[in-house]
Amino acid sequence: MSRTVVVSGDWHLGEHDPHALGLAFDAWQKLQPHTLILNGDIIDCLDLHKSQQGTRVPVQRGRGTLHLGEEIVLARQVLKRLRKILPHTQIAFVEGNHEARYPRYLARQNPEAYQHLPTLPDLLGLAELDIHWQSYGVPLRVGNFYVIHGWKCNLHSCRTLVQDFMASAIQGHSHRLKAYPHTTPAGITYWGIEGGHLRNRRAAYTPTEWPQWQQGYVVLTETSPRHYTPTLVPIEGVNSTVAAVGSGSIVDTVHTGLLTSLKTAARKIAAARQAEIERSVNGRIFEE
Repeated sequence: MSRTVVVSGDWHLGEHDPHALGLAFDAWQKLQPHTLILNGDIIDCLDLHKSQQGTRVPVQRGRGTLHLGEEIVLARQVLKRLRKILPHTQIAFVEGNHEARYPRYLARQNPEAYQHLPTLPDLLGLAELDIHWQSYGVPLRVGNFYVIHGWKCNLHSCRTLVQDFMASAIQGHSHRLKAYPHTTPAGITYWGIEGGHLRNRRAAYTPTEWPQWQQGYVVLTETSPRHYTPTLVPIEGVNSTVAAVGSGSIVDTVHTGLLTSLKTAARKIAAARQAEIERSVNGRIFEE
């Protein structure tokens, strides 16, 4: 059987689309890929957002937006569920620009203690889940493809991706599901791919209500040793009861196990928030 590699990123947990994410989990459980690459911005780290001038700015909170600690609680539940449904899959977590906010913030706020504080992989419990961590900006090599979260969002990102690597490459960051093939005079085709997203399609910071983003992910299929062919898998028509993936196959329920994990995380977050309120009201704000 040919090896398959799934590349999915830009979930932005806390601003995610639970139904798109549930559909993806359901598809991956059936596929049982050899490797799953979480291509960055899995969490949002919205509390650590900074302007380009380097000053803290108030975050714009919308429905479902979480504080950093709550994002960590949610992410741990989701990653545990992911490992449960993919017990034999090699999983890699590529650090995105949103995850990179965490070490930058710690280094800026407390450089003396920075090296002694827990890292994001520690907080997410990646070691116990046997999930490999790939630092921001360092490409991950998969056969004839490079995988990187990336930092470009222009209309020609996937084209310049091929030019930058002079090889086939997949990036996230842009939230678009798009491919650009470049064939050389020698007849070799290189692919530049933007890997889509699984977040809520509406965002307060975009100039239009419906930005030009596409939900989906990428599947690489090994067609010869260490050589993979890409397939873009769009997720379309997602709502609370019906979703279509890929060529249009329909399911009438989302992954119930994932929804259970999301509800468990929500209960933990709600309990923590209530405890925080009670401590404040009773003057015990420093109690754990």
